[in-house]
Amino acid sequence: MRELGRLGLEWAYNHVEPQDVTALPSHVEFESTPYTRVRRPTPQIVATLFGKVRLWRVGYRPTHRTGEPTLFPVALQLGLAAGATPAIAERAAYYQSEAGATQRRTRQRLRDEHGLRWGIKKLREVVARVADGMAAARHDVQVQNILRLLEQAWVGTGPHKPVLSVGRDGISFGLPVRGGTVFEVATAGTVTVMNRRGRRLGTVYLAHTPESKQGTMSRNLTRLVTAVLQAWERPLPRLCYVTDAGDNESAYYATVLRPMRHPRTGDRLDGVRVVDYYHASERL
Repeated sequence: MRELGRLGLEWAYNHVEPQDVTALPSHVEFESTPYTRVRRPTPQIVATLFGKVRLWRVGYRPTHRTGEPTLFPVALQLGLAAGATPAIAERAAYYQSEAGATQRRTRQRLRDEHGLRWGIKKLREVVARVADGMAAARHDVQVQNILRLLEQAWVGTGPHKPVLSVGRDGISFGLPVRGGTVFEVATAGTVTVMNRRGRRLGTVYLAHTPESKQGTMSRNLTRLVTAVLQAWERPLPRLCYVTDAGDNESAYYATVLRPMRHPRTGDRLDGVRVVDYYHASERL
């Protein structure tokens, strides 16, 4: 069945453009740069959900020597990223983002389920393309998700106020950066909504690679919390901050969350800081 899908997809992809190259425009313009059609199509091996297919596509070179690469309109129309279709790129990124996933495990799943034998470089390139494509919309989508959860918590029943809980943590050991001479800590952040019965309705996640003092995580987390408070027009939920007592986690509370004021009213925000018992007992 997978082979039938592969053959059918290859046929469909190769009929997006006319078989007669001269039927295509001899000149096109893309991002204010003129391009001229080449004489004959060239092949590209494309990864799909059904395995690899050979796509014959017509290229357009820059009319003037601008240093821009050859343009392939059909690849843009099909949404190809790093030689992969959007469907398989989404699958690869999803496999890699699952809890406990490793590059080896992801590559094995791609081989077993889709007949693709990718190297680490190829996997990283495709996942990076997906991440870059999602980055522009991530913040707005996360804000809308949190607002939806807050609305669900607000209209629910129970003895407590809804809770908006912010958390962050670093991995338990440093990762080498700068040629392996300096060790920094990667970080993850969460924004969780609890309903009136103390049950978690959902969580939005943030993460960032190792960085000194984790400034990027602090900015992104602050931007997210500020946007939610700006858009939420009902009475405020109970605010809390749940972390261990690490240096970056404590500094973020002291310098950002504790003095934070409401972005619309300017009122001081009252929140509760919770240091998780496991880490606190270890330090004691």
